Amino acid sequence: MRYALFARLNQGSLSLNNQELRNCLYRGSYNNLIAQLSDDHKYLSLWDKDFSDKRMKDRERVLRFFAFLHRMNEYSPPLREFLNKEMKEYQNVSEQQLSRFRSEFREAIVWTDRIFGDKAFKQYKIGDENKNEGHWVRNRYDLIYDVGTVGFAQFERQLSAFWESAGSYERDLLKRMLLNRLVNVMSRDTFVASINEGTMRLTAVKSRFDPWLHTLEYVAKDFKRALDESKSLITSRLTVNNMCSYCGTRVPEEETTLFSVSGKSEIAHIYCHRVAERK
Repeated sequence: MRYALFARLNQGSLSLNNQELRNCLYRGSYNNLIAQLSDDHKYLSLWDKDFSDKRMKDRERVLRFFAFLHRMNEYSPPLREFLNKEMKEYQNVSEQQLSRFRSEFREAIVWTDRIFGDKAFKQYKIGDENKNEGHWVRNRYDLIYDVGTVGFAQFERQLSAFWESAGSYERDLLKRMLLNRLVNVMSRDTFVASINEGTMRLTAVKSRFDPWLHTLEYVAKDFKRALDESKSLITSRLTVNNMCSYCGTRVPEEETTLFSVSGKSEIAHIYCHRVAERK
């Protein structure tokens, strides 16, 4: 009610946006934390910038992270109300909870950088009839930021426990395997549709989060299995000199699809394999 009243009064020459309104209405320890994290150097570097947005777009991104992490199962449109509820509930959160929240965000950013690096929050677009090889698009997506950071936060404990006990070879296998599997997720037709049409409808949100979280859960449940699959993928690529079994051109590792023909391992571009499956 207070938010709606303030919004109606917000009729100046430069109207406040949703996050600027929240900054006025929900002042407290949680708002301060969000402001602090929006200026985090590693977070900003993943967006390829030095300073947070003056109109608080980065603060809203931080809030989106926490809202989806804390209350994913409660989500329903509109996003504005979903975020307002998060701000209201934790407005004067305790120092102990602040410490936990701060760690959740920063660890999620660390894992995003670890797996995606300068490709963070970008979409991998698969090939087409003109060029079979896919590529990373130039733009970064808030919607991919949501699933990426929340996913790593949810499974950070398992991932970090493995990381601390693993050697450099096992760490490299994990990074390569996770990148390959998550590229496969973001290139699915349903995922692509969810970041382009009706993006904040409940069905679209689930089409992004469900397969992404399922992939991370699959890895976190059995790291040995995941590493064995990574080794198999690398070995198969070497066996066929990294060439697609369908078109005979090079397959980038992140989009390599591994399949079997008469007991023999083969690799392909995502696009080539999908075309072959439809025939």
